[in-house]
Amino acid sequence: MEVQGFLKNLIQNIPQYSLTEDDNNKIRFEGLLTYIFSKVNSSKYRSIALSEDLKKSFREKISCCVENKLPIHFSLPFGAYKNPNLPTTPYPDWAEVFSLSYLREYFTPIAAAYPPGVLMDFFMVELFVERLNRNPQEHVDSYVKQFNELLEQFSKFLPPNIKFISTNLRSQISQKEAIKRLDKKVEELRQTWDQLPKKDREYKLLRAKRNVIIRPEDKGQENKIYLESALAHDAFSSEAWADETIPWAFVKDMLPIGYSYTQGWAIHLRSCVSSTINYWVGTGALRQKGESYIPTILSTNQYQEVKGKIKMEKISLFDQKFVNLQQIPIIKS
Repeated sequence: MEVQGFLKNLIQNIPQYSLTEDDNNKIRFEGLLTYIFSKVNSSKYRSIALSEDLKKSFREKISCCVENKLPIHFSLPFGAYKNPNLPTTPYPDWAEVFSLSYLREYFTPIAAAYPPGVLMDFFMVELFVERLNRNPQEHVDSYVKQFNELLEQFSKFLPPNIKFISTNLRSQISQKEAIKRLDKKVEELRQTWDQLPKKDREYKLLRAKRNVIIRPEDKGQENKIYLESALAHDAFSSEAWADETIPWAFVKDMLPIGYSYTQGWAIHLRSCVSSTINYWVGTGALRQKGESYIPTILSTNQYQEVKGKIKMEKISLFDQKFVNLQQIPIIKS
């Protein structure tokens, strides 16, 4: 199959799911809640096993939805920017497309058995990005605008009882107040930084180096910038900036999902069939094996390793405004 045809099928073919005999027996003898949880917790899609506490929490959230005949409500908190070290920055690329397609596939067996279906909320914490990574706010705004446009396009190819929406954290708290709270936590963390094990400090600084923007005028200040980014990231992850007035992505009926950053508070999913890289910090490509293609998402390091082997192929599936979707990288094995 040609690349154009493969991608058209991947994006535009609305997946159909017929309940198997095992599915029907599970619903009949164990109940709809157990069936839905088994699909939410499917090892086909998740990257690591759930803790017992998280299993209990998810069962309670599913029960809340089912009892009230509400859609199963998922939330995916994410940074809402494109890694500035990628050639596709600041806009979404095929990584976002592959992740949307994979999530649609993940939700389809739930929607097939549960008429209220699924509500997927992409929860954007974009108001912190400039403070954490020094990514210009105009780049963040460009990403958010085009991600929402992509969501609108992709929603045409969803089953009727699956809905994708996006929510911005700034609808719940002002950027000024959020940064004020974040900075207070940064100063607390600064006092204990030297007490952290060396390997933990090295890991946090390495993570900062992968994401933060260094400009020519920053020469000689790089280490200070990496430290500030590492502290800000930890302050953000601590949620010290949040309180009971900011439900953001964790209200009682929301099932949080995510990728490598989940750390036990959400289901750690694969981002596509062959990757666990966060779609906003990675770039999408197709691996070619003979006549078949496998969607993947590459980290910045992975991209650099295969860059010399990449062949770009033109694609005509999206409007011209989607600048990163007019061609796709092909990696031939």
